[in-house]
Amino acid sequence: MIRKNPAIFIFAVAILSLLLGITAGWQRIGWDIPVSNLAGDHGALMTGSFIGTLICLERSAACSNKWWKLLPVINGLSIVLFLLHLPQLAYIFLIAGSMGLLILMFSYYKSSSSFSYRIMLLGAFAWLTGNLVLFNQYSYPSAVKWWMLFLLWTILGERLELSRLLAAPNFKKRILYLIVFINITGVLLPFHLYGNELFAISLAGLSAWLLVFDAGCHAVRKPGQQGYISLWLIIGYIWLMITAAWLLFWPDAPYAYDGALHSFFAGFVLSMVFGHIPVIFPGIFRTNISLYHPVLSIAMILFQLSLALRITGDAVLHNEFRKWGAMINGISIILLFAVTAIIVVARLKRKKINSSDLI
Repeated sequence: MIRKNPAIFIFAVAILSLLLGITAGWQRIGWDIPVSNLAGDHGALMTGSFIGTLICLERSAACSNKWWKLLPVINGLSIVLFLLHLPQLAYIFLIAGSMGLLILMFSYYKSSSSFSYRIMLLGAFAWLTGNLVLFNQYSYPSAVKWWMLFLLWTILGERLELSRLLAAPNFKKRILYLIVFINITGVLLPFHLYGNELFAISLAGLSAWLLVFDAGCHAVRKPGQQGYISLWLIIGYIWLMITAAWLLFWPDAPYAYDGALHSFFAGFVLSMVFGHIPVIFPGIFRTNISLYHPVLSIAMILFQLSLALRITGDAVLHNEFRKWGAMINGISIILLFAVTAIIVVARLKRKKINSSDLI
């Protein structure tokens, strides 16, 4: 039973991190939200305590060694320290979590030296680097590109793993290798040596590569869960292209930083999270139920439209668009998880009833 699975408690910690990260984001953009003042660590909450814990949970779930189950627990404990207003200690737990993920991904790579595990290994290294930079410098702008690499390469590795995207022909591989090389070069080079431009070009190139070669994008016309996932993938890759456009064409705009980061972390990353939940959830919780219901499409539309409103506000310097877009976007994220949880509970109950009827 799913309720007896300890992973559900870790998942609940991740959701708590999400809720606090959303309210911290509302505070940052100007809403007076009467919750713990965590606005300064909005980025670490969302990237590390929430998504980082989910990734640690997903990757440790498949391990036969039960000690790896502590990895998402250690990473998730960062939220407790953020709540206690001990950010430096919280960063240490995030560093420990990212270091653990790096070691775990190295063990995956040793057992199967595929490019998908190699790229996820590099992603774990990027996360650890970003966390160390934040701890040493307390500079989010210095850490954020490393976090972008972490999520970009983890998601790319997931797509390679799930879709076997590096099957023949060979030219497809060569293009991807070149994009990844430009990607890391853009991060390592300073902005005055065209690092920002190279990074943006690599994001645009990867977006185009995935839209063309990811078979998951070609199932959008299929009914049910398959078409739903495909739509999330396509929209996520488009947001990645929008991120590249911000960095390449409007880097000096007043809200360029906000526009680029939320196009990436909300538009690309969260679209990929929601698109992969029907694939990831059964593996983590050891259940084979379908997570799709047509009502999810309503929450998805609300998520995308509200994010578009916020990013439009960044582009046209309209603060009310930005504030209301952020507010509705956060609500839509909560709604997506809440509806998913209701679907899970309802279908587990139905499954239990159907099983008892067979006895």
